[in-house]
Amino acid sequence: MFRNGRLSSKVGVCLSTLGPGATNLLTGIASAKLDHSPVVVITGQTAFERQHKESHQYLDMAKVFEPVTKWSIQIKDSQRIPEMI
Repeated sequence: MFRNGRLSSKVGVCLSTLGPGATNLLTGIASAKLDHSPVVVITGQTAFERQHKESHQYLDMAKVFEPVTKWSIQIKDSQRIPEMI
């Protein structure tokens, strides 16, 4: 029997690469939000110093995911990862 996070009290987790890998998650994440199913998504991103230049596969993923998530943020300091997660 299928059990989603609301029934099992377990959070789903998704990992993806940057660019197309992350954008392919949008439909599933939007569906999870509409179903009130808990999911944590972690995506890759280009190096911070290259983000405001013309860079291959760079998208502002925090902005892309904002409409379909409860909270969307880009962690810019690796020392803050445990605090943010």
